[in-house]
Amino acid sequence: MSKRTRALRYYRSYKPQGPIKKSIRFFIKLVVVVFLLYMLVGTFLFNSYQIAPSHFSSTQDSEKQTVYAGRVLATPILYGPKMRIINYRVPAIRTPKRGGLVVTETGTFSDMKWYTLALNTLAKFFTFNNFIFFEENEFSHVSRFQIMRVVGMPGDELKLDNYRLKVKTPTSNYFIDEQEVIQSDYTLIVPSLNSPSQDTQGLSGNHPAIALSEGEYLLAPDDRSHFALSKYWRPTTMRDIISKVLLVYWPRFQFL
Repeated sequence: MSKRTRALRYYRSYKPQGPIKKSIRFFIKLVVVVFLLYMLVGTFLFNSYQIAPSHFSSTQDSEKQTVYAGRVLATPILYGPKMRIINYRVPAIRTPKRGGLVVTETGTFSDMKWYTLALNTLAKFFTFNNFIFFEENEFSHVSRFQIMRVVGMPGDELKLDNYRLKVKTPTSNYFIDEQEVIQSDYTLIVPSLNSPSQDTQGLSGNHPAIALSEGEYLLAPDDRSHFALSKYWRPTTMRDIISKVLLVYWPRFQFL
């Protein structure tokens, strides 16, 4: 093979790219890398959640809003990140602590194919979590993710008295108010039972005592306007606890 033939073959195999093609290729590679980083960070390290309006007090009084209203940042790594596309959950590093704020998954995650989950992930990435192709909630009008406080721990006995939780720990002989047990000054929104304007759906704000077994927790929102509903008054396991809330970053910044 002559030198000229080898040179021609080399030239045909190497096609110089213009500045537009180079820019397009660079942009595509950049988007792919950023998307993979987004997937890794979102799955294992940090998630952002928008708190639904139901977590505000019914009076919409700004002084009575829950401290975590707005957008919050949470980390799933402590309680075991979920990889939904392959239906696998990483083992947890530790269990929740009493008084901590956690993200809980309420309701049933609809049975979706892997490609619908992938398309939804792409849509969330390109629209900054503002659009998805396929509805992921079993009931579209119910928020699947909620922010709850861990009040009851395994071995506790708890009852609801005027929308406040009373806790009897394994080392106690009587019920103590939740904030004394947790020893944290968090803001509770408790409806006034004497006010007919409160939208409590005719709830009494009371529930009989329940005992928590090993691996069971009782979670409660700080806004107790509807906490007496039976769907809340039940134990929760680590299956439904998915992330630990770290901070609220909008409309104000505050570590939790």
